Amino acid sequence: MAKARPVTGLDAAAALAENARAIIAVRVDEMFGFAHAIGDPAHDDDLHNMRIAAKRLRYTLEMFRAVLGDDGPALIDAVKEVQERIGTIHDADVLDEVARMHLAVVAQRQVTELSMVAGQPSPPAHADWSLGSAEPTAQPALPTAGEGSTDAVAAGKGSTDAATMGEGSEGDEERRVAAVRARLDAPADPRRGLAVLLARTRAGRARDTADLTSWWAKHGGEGLRRRLDEVVGRR
Repeated sequence: MAKARPVTGLDAAAALAENARAIIAVRVDEMFGFAHAIGDPAHDDDLHNMRIAAKRLRYTLEMFRAVLGDDGPALIDAVKEVQERIGTIHDADVLDEVARMHLAVVAQRQVTELSMVAGQPSPPAHADWSLGSAEPTAQPALPTAGEGSTDAVAAGKGSTDAATMGEGSEGDEERRVAAVRARLDAPADPRRGLAVLLARTRAGRARDTADLTSWWAKHGGEGLRRRLDEVVGRR
């Protein structure tokens, strides 16, 4: 935020109106020094500074309204309009930043969760691993040759296990992919709401920026500057 410009040359022995006009003149120059930012996204920081400068000018005009003449109330309203219109745009910028920060946090958490889902180890042979369960449920294994089975049964078991293991690896991969997709497609995914909020905020900001540019062309600009300069005796 730009600091307020200092007011110099005030005379304690001078009339109130004279010093008031000197103060107002500095605040007018300050606000219009940032007017180039209106409608130019490359100067958003200066647009924010213009809002602050407009607030200072508004308060100064209200303080010295006795020296403003008949145009005083309208001038105060015009400067207030500048302040509030830019303030609406600034509010959108703040909301945009907050939403993006929340979206980044949510995305990071989801990356961690999805990595855990996708990286779960393959379940042991004959295990029943349903999605969402923490641990597999072991099933009884076939008897081995050393447990009383025949050589043929043992040999058959070996070939069956090899085939099962190959199929199980592919099945595990499919289940992991399905689990990740289910998480991403969940209707309660908080990213959806944040994305909608960002889209609406940015669309509103674009609309408010266009409205400010149009309003400034009609009611601000050189016309407003001329009226303010008349108050301070520069016209």
